[in-house]
Amino acid sequence: MSNSDFGIIALEIYFPKFYVSQHDLEVEDKCVGKYTQGLGQTSLGFCSIQEDINSMCLTVVSNLIRRTNLDLKTIGFLEVGTETIIDKSKSTKTVLMQLFETAGNFDVEGTDTKNACFGGTSALFGALNWLESSRMALVVAADIAVYGDKSARPTGGAGAVAILLGPNAPLVIDFAVYMKHCYDFYKPNLSSEYPIVDGQFSMQCYREALEMCYKLYRHKSASKGKLDYMCLHAPFTRLVQKAIGWLAMIDMRTEGIIADASNNSDVFLSSSKGGQLCHNNHRMTSKSEYFDQIDPSIFNALKDYRLSDDKQ
Repeated sequence: MSNSDFGIIALEIYFPKFYVSQHDLEVEDKCVGKYTQGLGQTSLGFCSIQEDINSMCLTVVSNLIRRTNLDLKTIGFLEVGTETIIDKSKSTKTVLMQLFETAGNFDVEGTDTKNACFGGTSALFGALNWLESSRMALVVAADIAVYGDKSARPTGGAGAVAILLGPNAPLVIDFAVYMKHCYDFYKPNLSSEYPIVDGQFSMQCYREALEMCYKLYRHKSASKGKLDYMCLHAPFTRLVQKAIGWLAMIDMRTEGIIADASNNSDVFLSSSKGGQLCHNNHRMTSKSEYFDQIDPSIFNALKDYRLSDDKQ
């Protein structure tokens, strides 16, 4: 398939139903003809208090789905281009993931793109490049994490990484994605740099995403025993340590070493019994395996911390 085969299959447009006449604005501003004849404008749309950027995106995507009878399981990439920011952390794309839940599709890449009026075009180009790309790419990730809550401050910090992507790479990327709509970490107060964090719920989200991605990845003939190294998102080191136990339990359950205690394994993992099994399986994971696979990736976070035989 060549690049010329990629293009627009369907298009949906949505405008808020509220508007004011540009002619009336001219009269109010005492410049009759400037907006209607000078600029060629007739109306100016605006949202009611019941709408925002998220609801508008939900509406237009819902309309497109309904009109085209779209099978949401066929979608693997969704990117939103907008400069209307109502949350400095949570993307509109994650809000749209609500529409995919009924189809059971959480394997959808993409996020928000902000660059003034070019955001939408950039998102379009990004989607086309996702379909097929023959050039290298550079990815930069950087953050300065600060918290107003003293109890959360130890999990803050600052850092940056630049990653060059291209063909014939010594480390080939093969991935699984899990995304859904939730409010565990968000920044709705645009005048503040501090996030609103539900710590316990955020850790549940971490566990759910990790386990679901790992299960998806296992379908590609991968298992923890076949991995040379593991690099996990590290809000704090202890969470990474526990995550190894969660993955170990998934491996043992899949391989029949332990029996499933529930028909719904995801609910089981969230239960107290499942949590205890995770803890026990973590302790069954050898120190050498932990240090060989995990320690190199979180060396800076670990600092002088070392795995202890004492109960934590």
